[in-house]
Amino acid sequence: MGRIIQNLLTCSIAAALTGGCGKTILQVMGGGSTNIVGLNAAPPGEGLYDRCGVRIKDLADPNAKLADIKLRADVRVTGTASDLKYDLLLRANLHISASAGRSVSETILELKENKSEDVDASGNGRITSDMAKQAAYDNSTRMTSESMSTGLLLKLQKSDPQFKDIECAVTFTGKSTTETYNSMGIVEFTPGIPSALNPRASMATYDLELGASRSFTVKAKVIKAAKDWLPEGTETDVTITYKRVSPDQKSTPGMPAGAPQINADLAYEMTTTAAAGDAWRLGLSKRQVFFVNTAERDLVGALADMGRKDPKLKAEFPPAFAVPVTE
Repeated sequence: MGRIIQNLLTCSIAAALTGGCGKTILQVMGGGSTNIVGLNAAPPGEGLYDRCGVRIKDLADPNAKLADIKLRADVRVTGTASDLKYDLLLRANLHISASAGRSVSETILELKENKSEDVDASGNGRITSDMAKQAAYDNSTRMTSESMSTGLLLKLQKSDPQFKDIECAVTFTGKSTTETYNSMGIVEFTPGIPSALNPRASMATYDLELGASRSFTVKAKVIKAAKDWLPEGTETDVTITYKRVSPDQKSTPGMPAGAPQINADLAYEMTTTAAAGDAWRLGLSKRQVFFVNTAERDLVGALADMGRKDPKLKAEFPPAFAVPVTE
């Protein structure tokens, strides 16, 4: 029984909310380099802060906190496994702290409601709240992402066409480490994977760097395989595509019913494919949608779909919609 509920929760809400078993939803441009003079992606009349929402002094200080945000998502998971009917409301609480070269995100899962039904008159086989709470604890995650350096990005702008004019509309991860109660995975990306939209960029920066659509293909290597990942040593091409979509959440496929309203004027959908198998087997999500309020330079919502289908459950885990916590 415990195995069933653990299979239900493994990498579901945590992965959906953060984009891949803890992959950070917001990682501000960093890398510890102040060599930013001469970047190609400079709209006329705009300085670094105008373009990217970050100051040189903060990039030079490894202790300067560029982001400290909290997000929350509630997801109802229902279905049947081994004749057990389950109906759980799960909450994912995400805390992200980012400096110039590193981002740490922690996703704490908790059970909010259990409406699972007994399978017979005696109650044998019921998914109890204690089981669900333990599985949520076991699958809470901590993710550490190391940024691709600004210096490397400068070189790539000149040598690789797919990085031309890219400065800070998206953020790049070079190495990520994901930890849960009973598993750890490490994956490296060469030269770096564009892991998230930077909500602090200006509208002019999005127009120049991403436009209507833009794709990147990089190499990924599994250094240490987490549970159900591709085997250690696997190397594969990963392609990520950013596509501008309507910021109206009602028109966004996969949006959960009852999702809270947001005030966004820009949205990009990010899709991920891996040549060696499903993206989630590298700790990545199949699809994310970032909703931004460009006037406030703020991420106001994010939809994430892991794309993971558990063969024992015969169903794909549902997408999750996260919003900032206001306290």
